[in-house]
Amino acid sequence: MQHLVSPVEAEKQALRTAIELQVQQFLEHGGKITVVNTAPTKTSPPRGDVWEHSATFSEMADNALA
Repeated sequence: MQHLVSPVEAEKQALRTAIELQVQQFLEHGGKITVVNTAPTKTSPPRGDVWEHSATFSEMADNALA
């Protein structure tokens, strides 16, 4: 069961569902998806609460100022 917090979340879920259906139909009709793995050019900070990852952010700030 999903808990939708706002209309924006409902719209996002509707888009995800529509995309998933289109991809499924594409694949069922013989379509192929090629995934290209590339190394990221820079490390992104972890997602989530800033306070959970404060050490990471401090380190990133120190590196940026160096």
